[in-house]
Amino acid sequence: MYGKLGSTAFLATPAGALACTGLDALWYVVAGFTLVAAGFAVGRLLPRRRK
Repeated sequence: MYGKLGSTAFLATPAGALACTGLDALWYVVAGFTLVAAGFAVGRLLPRRRK
């Protein structure tokens, strides 16, 4: 468990680098997709209208 700590930090480095290198558009796309997915999830919770 503790021997893999270095490899975990190595794999997490690109995510931190994206936040610092000016790839803000990527984060806006990810945030937008998250909001759309949350909207679909809420839509599935609502009861359907019967005609």
